[in-house]
Amino acid sequence: DRRGVPAAILLCRTEANTTALRDALAWIDAADIACFETLIPKRQDILNAKSTRPRGSRLHEYRDLSGELKQTMRQLKGEDL
Repeated sequence: DRRGVPAAILLCRTEANTTALRDALAWIDAADIACFETLIPKRQDILNAKSTRPRGSRLHEYRDLSGELKQTMRQLKGEDL
């Protein structure tokens, strides 16, 4: 049972301006499910990065996600899980 454990959806391999993405975001919003603001797009660079250690700008949106995760963890610590 994972009730009370913080969780959020991370959308990966997204394609901007598609019906699928718009519908997924609408469903998540309507269901009042936590979702990271950072969306990880479908990119060949990311696919090719498997088994490597990309750094800096090669992290693409994962760098933004890291910042979002750090901020969320700080907020959760303040709420004393």
